[in-house]
Amino acid sequence: MDNKIILKSVPISLITLASVLSFWRYSILLLFAVVCFNSVSAQNCNNTENSCSTPHEKKFTKSAISRSIKIRHKQRKTFNVNMFEGKEYYISVCGKSKLGNIQLRILSAENKLIYDNAAAGLIDFIIIKSELTQKLIIEVSAPTGNFSGKDAECIGVLVESRKTN
Repeated sequence: MDNKIILKSVPISLITLASVLSFWRYSILLLFAVVCFNSVSAQNCNNTENSCSTPHEKKFTKSAISRSIKIRHKQRKTFNVNMFEGKEYYISVCGKSKLGNIQLRILSAENKLIYDNAAAGLIDFIIIKSELTQKLIIEVSAPTGNFSGKDAECIGVLVESRKTN
């Protein structure tokens, strides 16, 4: 016996070709819908930092360090910042009431704790004077939040700065 396989040419019918094209059309539409939905949900946090309290003194200017961050329950988010010599920084955190009080921690580049607002009753702002240029880490969380682990809420971190004498 020969171990030969004979393949016969099978013509593609127009119905099969049409169904393949239809499948791809719906797949592309579905992909487009998913991308649009993700874009819209990612934009929900835009400019949350603009709702945070600002200093009473108007000599501070909003910094590009300011962020809007999406966070889940019991999650901590960090971002790196450069603080420059001879500047004073006003840092404020805010969010929806279901977040509860927001914890703000400032760490050195070596992860040593510099400030934790938990020691001050979770107040929503701090003013820091930088005597030398340094890299720091800002960490935020919502330890008292009232939302489920799957939900994500927005936290605003407003950073304003001014030159000191």
